[in-house]
Amino acid sequence: MYSTDKSINELHREVRREMIVHSAVNSRNLDIPLLLSYMTMSKDIERIGDYCKNLFEIAETGNTFAKGDDLDSYIELRNDIGKLIVYLQSCLAVDDVSKVQDLITLGSSISSDIDVKITDLLEDKEKIQYPVATTLFFRYLKRIVSHIVNAATALIMPTDQIDYLDE
Repeated sequence: MYSTDKSINELHREVRREMIVHSAVNSRNLDIPLLLSYMTMSKDIERIGDYCKNLFEIAETGNTFAKGDDLDSYIELRNDIGKLIVYLQSCLAVDDVSKVQDLITLGSSISSDIDVKITDLLEDKEKIQYPVATTLFFRYLKRIVSHIVNAATALIMPTDQIDYLDE
């Protein structure tokens, strides 16, 4: 996994480098806001992978979410986030602002639900076997959702407003 992460990081740097080279070669027709949007989006997508690695590291410690009463809700949340990723991919393929706005709305809703879970854990309202690991688990999932939404904002928001939905 760590070698794959390193390869992805190198690929990410290569993609950014190629964007800069392409922009320099085509400087007469340079669309700086579009370039910045692509750079931001590529970073968000790369960060999703980093948080997935963090989730794997939780699992490596022996903390497991594969049992217990909450298993179904964990699976549902995993599936919802997976759908968001697929939805982002389809937003990248078609020029449909309403589809991107739907993704942002759905992502914000999932993020709010995760916030409730994190708050309940921090306020010790939930009695669970691995409270620290579970809190980190939800925090990493929230960051994944946030980076998916941030990548989507790069498709429709003015450059100076990318990543700032709530302000």
